[in-house]
Amino acid sequence: MTKGKSGTLVAELSRFKALYDGNSPIEEVFPDLVRQYPARYAGLGLADLCREMHGFLRAESIPVVVRDVYSRLPEPVMTPAEAYRRLVRGEVVQVPAGEIEGKTVAVMVVPYPLGIPVIMPGERCGQETRAVVDYLEILQEFDNLFPGFENEVHGVDVVTREGRRVYYAYCVSE
Repeated sequence: MTKGKSGTLVAELSRFKALYDGNSPIEEVFPDLVRQYPARYAGLGLADLCREMHGFLRAESIPVVVRDVYSRLPEPVMTPAEAYRRLVRGEVVQVPAGEIEGKTVAVMVVPYPLGIPVIMPGERCGQETRAVVDYLEILQEFDNLFPGFENEVHGVDVVTREGRRVYYAYCVSE
């Protein structure tokens, strides 16, 4: 990172802190967000929103869940190449992320950030790796509670059902 870029970053972080400390209205900080989701964000302050987000992640014990996701590997039941062949042949089904336990996934699932796969094609999420499912469910719920701040998760399709975002992953038909 260059001095110019780092200076810009520090300046923007300082600006954000001042907005946070003043609990500036979301309408002033993120006007497009309030226009898009007025029922959710109108009248809310930045510090209030940050506390709400932090409270959710803390209540869900997100650091513990993430640690558990990466501390145990899912069970490999076929090669990634075989899982891909099944995907290409259409021998897969879309499964809600909350229901992939016991299923063999056909795609790599990668939440950003971290950008590290939580499950690879050909792996099965079992009871000992239930944290993968828990993590995806937490991200999905965060998306629903905080529209406009959705998570980026490669390898899942997001479908809106009855006004809620639902994550789906392709799993090998069995």
